Amino acid sequence: MNFFLFYYIAFLILNFFLFKYFIKFAKKYKIIDKKNNFNNSATVTSGGLIIYLNLIIGNILFYFFYDSYAANIPRNLVITFIFFTFLFIISFIDDKKPIDPKIRLALQIIVVYFSLTSLKIYELQIPLKISILLAVLLWTYIINIINFIDGVDGFLNTQIIFIFLNILLINYNLNIEIFSKYLSLVLLPCLLIFSYFNKPHAKLYLGDAGSIPLGFLVGYTILELLILKHYTIAASLIIYPLIDCTVTLIKRIGDSLLPWISRKDYIFSKLQVIDNNNKFYIFKINIIFNFLNLIFILLQLLFSKYFFLCNIFLTFITISIYNSNKKLF
Repeated sequence: MNFFLFYYIAFLILNFFLFKYFIKFAKKYKIIDKKNNFNNSATVTSGGLIIYLNLIIGNILFYFFYDSYAANIPRNLVITFIFFTFLFIISFIDDKKPIDPKIRLALQIIVVYFSLTSLKIYELQIPLKISILLAVLLWTYIINIINFIDGVDGFLNTQIIFIFLNILLINYNLNIEIFSKYLSLVLLPCLLIFSYFNKPHAKLYLGDAGSIPLGFLVGYTILELLILKHYTIAASLIIYPLIDCTVTLIKRIGDSLLPWISRKDYIFSKLQVIDNNNKFYIFKINIIFNFLNLIFILLQLLFSKYFFLCNIFLTFITISIYNSNKKLF
């Protein structure tokens, strides 16, 4: 049987039962979302544990059964994986007992700094020290904006699924070999099944144990594309969380508030704050946005990078829909 066919069938089935068992396990040991930033009822969290297991098992299988995987392993991947695991453990602990945001941010910066050894930062063609500084700041920022959009049923998971689908599309059309391609192939079955449990009304959340490690992987992906000078494509992948969260954080600073303070002021969440029954509507808008965003990325790949303007325009239309405090349909 074809390796991919076997892998996807096996892991779709396996993850369905893993998530079902984890929900029972988490309820028994009270691994419940206590932050409740978006008017959610008590819901099982830390579904990122299953995603972490998928990442380990999937990469091992790809190493032994998919020839091109071994040929494209980044240098010092073991070092990066060790620090990634440390980040996952810290995030899992944070789900149970919140860690001071300043300490958590400092640990993220340390993890990112040492993980840069797996990327060819020197190919950015700017002074190395500046490259390292900018890469650390950008990667850490991406980790956090991905974390910020977790909590609205299905929202973050849908964003991540489309990011990984776009990576496969980019890899095929540009005929490049980036390690993010394999990360996408490994994690998509798990994320697709997670959608069933995370869609409105969610039975399970990623928690910091899922959103922060996924933010790490997205940051790695963005840096891979930037090193290859695909700037507009890289920005298009995360354009919604990048714009929404950045605007929100600027407003907080303008109001003399700390950026990481827990509030319900992200634009995409406003409809849910008004009425918790709007979850499914937000979920549908999110899917439509990501599908159209994928089409505009494809147009960039096939015709011109200037279609990036369409990605920006689409993002601001979506933000205006969320900000209007009313439904279109």
